[in-house]
Amino acid sequence: MPFYKTPPVNAILSNSAATLSDLAVDDNTLTIDETNNRVGIGTATPSGTLGIDGDLYFQPTAISTSHVYTAGSLDIRCQNNLKIGTDGADSIRIGRTNTALAKIYVRSGADNDLVVTDSKVGIGTDSPSTALQVAGVITSTGLTIGSAAITETELEILDGATLTTTELNYVDGVTSAIQTQIDGKQATDADLTALSSCQAGGAAALALLSANEIAILDGAVLTTTELNYVDGVTSAIQTQLDSKGATAGSNSIVTVGALDAGSITSGFGNIDVGSSTIDTTGAVGTGALTVAGDATVTGGDITLGASADANNTAIVAVTEAGTNTNGKTLTIGGGLGTGTGLPGSVTITSGIPGSSGSTAHNSTPVAVFDTYGATLNFGGVAALANDTGIGEKVYFGTEDGTDTLNAGRLMCLDTSGVWKYADADAEATTKTLLAIALGTAVSDGLLIKGYFKLNSFIEGSFGKGQPCFVSEAAGEIDFTSPSASGDFQRVVGYGIDTTNVIYFNPSGSWIEL
Repeated sequence: MPFYKTPPVNAILSNSAATLSDLAVDDNTLTIDETNNRVGIGTATPSGTLGIDGDLYFQPTAISTSHVYTAGSLDIRCQNNLKIGTDGADSIRIGRTNTALAKIYVRSGADNDLVVTDSKVGIGTDSPSTALQVAGVITSTGLTIGSAAITETELEILDGATLTTTELNYVDGVTSAIQTQIDGKQATDADLTALSSCQAGGAAALALLSANEIAILDGAVLTTTELNYVDGVTSAIQTQLDSKGATAGSNSIVTVGALDAGSITSGFGNIDVGSSTIDTTGAVGTGALTVAGDATVTGGDITLGASADANNTAIVAVTEAGTNTNGKTLTIGGGLGTGTGLPGSVTITSGIPGSSGSTAHNSTPVAVFDTYGATLNFGGVAALANDTGIGEKVYFGTEDGTDTLNAGRLMCLDTSGVWKYADADAEATTKTLLAIALGTAVSDGLLIKGYFKLNSFIEGSFGKGQPCFVSEAAGEIDFTSPSASGDFQRVVGYGIDTTNVIYFNPSGSWIEL
């Protein structure tokens, strides 16, 4: 057997021991790593105190069982599979027999997949209280309790059963099919006694009834009073009802006559009166009313929506379908008079908010259209919020990359169609079309004439009835006129009697100072 060391072995010999540095016996059969204090069997590079490249085989002769002892805990780990036992093993025992405290865990995901403790087995729990306790669902094709084997078919009998134990016990003692026994039973003596106590002649009258006639009463829920309503009817009730007045169809009332005074409130899907009319002094409510011709309302108002309805209301012409189809024109007009009488006008109203609370808004006309033309009323301008306005708005032009739009900014349209900040320092930013931005984009609109409440971009001291000008501060409105040489002076509006609200109507002329 070769015994060597490379480099040469440094050995110290004494009467009792030999001290060697790194050592190799028969190549890698046994090696000693002096540097790391490790021993290798079958390997020259042991990774632990003892490194073995091969099998560890116990061969007891003096004893029947080999043992591995440790003074502390023993942790066996492997990177691949762990196998305990072979085909020749007669049994495999894990754990102790003299304690109920040591728990055996078999894990494959959770810590308590399978636990053996105190002669009990737990699946999904490490504290089983019975011989077998499972925290989860058991899937089985059968079950044996004691000597009784219950099959899957027998277990399915109980699946979905709703009877109670008391009800199940009523079957105890039954010797044949229950329904067959019930069907074969006759009336009891008590039943016959009750029948004999019927009013005189009642039993004889009952005897004249056929089984089909008696079956009519089986399941009847009407009362004697309701049954008596049939007394005096001379022909089929439904036939008579169908021939009277309106005919009930599928979600509709169809009539060739008139539906007179009263109200229709029952939520019909459709009311079809053909070529006739609906005359009512009440309400036609709940559901949609579709009119193929003209609808005439006399002596009353048409109110759209209800206070509890979260949706807005609208009067619109029907949307067309098809390709390149012209839309309908919606005409709203006042009533026509005769002779020298004045024709009716069309008035559009809105509300003016009041103070905080539940008090209803006051209604005020905002537009009146009559023979003389259109009149616009701006009575609600006192309630305008900061940097908002009403009046004539436009949505053309392009926003500039530098002079960005913001509500309240005074803008001018340059020769390329771009909105720039108006500025009294130059003629090009003073003389063109002026507008006040109503938001941060052209799609929010720009006010070219109307009323606006200044807030973010106002210069000078507001004055009621006083003119305001294009400011030397870009994009702002000034109540102090420009005065420096070379500035341009252009009036853009006047203050009204509400602080910071102006009537915006830019002058068509300007002055160079």
